[in-house]
Amino acid sequence: MEAHTAAQQHIADHFDVVAGEYDYWKEKNWLYYETLRSIARAHVPQEGRLLDVGCGTGAMVRAVAPMHALGIDIAPEMVEIAKRLDSEHPEYRYEVADITNFRLSEQFDTLLFFDVIEHTVDMPAALRCMRDLMAPRGVLVLSMANPLWEPILMLGEKLGMKMPEGPHYRMSAGELLTKAADAGLKLQAREWHLLFPKYIPLFSAFCNTILARVPLIQHLCVIEVFVFEKA
Repeated sequence: MEAHTAAQQHIADHFDVVAGEYDYWKEKNWLYYETLRSIARAHVPQEGRLLDVGCGTGAMVRAVAPMHALGIDIAPEMVEIAKRLDSEHPEYRYEVADITNFRLSEQFDTLLFFDVIEHTVDMPAALRCMRDLMAPRGVLVLSMANPLWEPILMLGEKLGMKMPEGPHYRMSAGELLTKAADAGLKLQAREWHLLFPKYIPLFSAFCNTILARVPLIQHLCVIEVFVFEKA
């Protein structure tokens, strides 16, 4: 347990450090993050209750604009920024919390778990907690970077092209699906998005709207999305 706590604290410390530049990196890589926002909008009903796990500065909550939302993050600096940016929206709440041991009587229609899986020390515990937080017909929408892209992503980080990743572990889809099934979750849908994450006029659109839909080629996309429901 001490090792788990120390590892989670290490991750929280990393994101506290990058919190001030978090939105800068999202603007720098706007195509990637706009794709994530589009995915969220497609899955989050505005009239439902949303839980954004790993909410960062609250950008995803603001992008989908649900009637009610709770964002949680293990980095206090991220949560403070989110609260400040949404100070005029009492329907959006933010808390410092660790999803591996988060308990709440409230349940949610949609849970977003975007680009957080690689920073979660105890994935089985996180999945069980999220299942307990799902309403009877709720869904968990999880995104992660395709492990095939890891060398490119790390090169981009070294070249100053992307946000520093910090401590992380790229889980394979097979490993995720096994852990999800063990946690009482059933796969409802699986999607692939964004074959070419940088913007080049015409070329990016061709890759991401045409080539990305071709069977086999789509499995090379950088974003993998999994939609789970209760088993």
